[in-house]
Amino acid sequence: MNLNYLIMSKIKNSETIWIKRSQINFAPYNPRTESKEVVSSLLKNFKKVGFLGGIIWNKKTSNIVGGHKRIQALDILNKYIEGNDYDVKVEMIDVDIKIEKSQNIYLNNKKYQAKTDYEKLSVIIKDIDLDIAGIDEEEITIIEAHVPEFIFGSNEDIVNDNMTLNKSVEE
Repeated sequence: MNLNYLIMSKIKNSETIWIKRSQINFAPYNPRTESKEVVSSLLKNFKKVGFLGGIIWNKKTSNIVGGHKRIQALDILNKYIEGNDYDVKVEMIDVDIKIEKSQNIYLNNKKYQAKTDYEKLSVIIKDIDLDIAGIDEEEITIIEAHVPEFIFGSNEDIVNDNMTLNKSVEE
């Protein structure tokens, strides 16, 4: 028997299911701040690449454990504000409220998320869509600080970009 199967069979797993949006509650205790910018960014991303998942939902409470902002963005796209129910793909878990709250915090805890490898990012950056990846000028500046040999665009590119920008502003 496959060793990975034996290990995974002993680990509790979520189950991917489709449920109606009306079955989902926002966790009232969620300590994340409201952010129209994040929801707007998610909307923009969904329109470009689609909804790739990432909603964790607890069957016991019907609360979102992770993915509050994704649901807010999907609600806007599906006009749920007006009461239009729609199907949502979720990762269903079945845990008590203590575990649910703990996981809500854990999933957003920066301490347990890997740091960015700016050298690797500097290598692939010219092959990606910066907008879809959520990389802005601030991130470019950070890459330049961590990877001194990194040059984002040539002087000619910058001049051409400025000319294009000025032209569109004038129009």
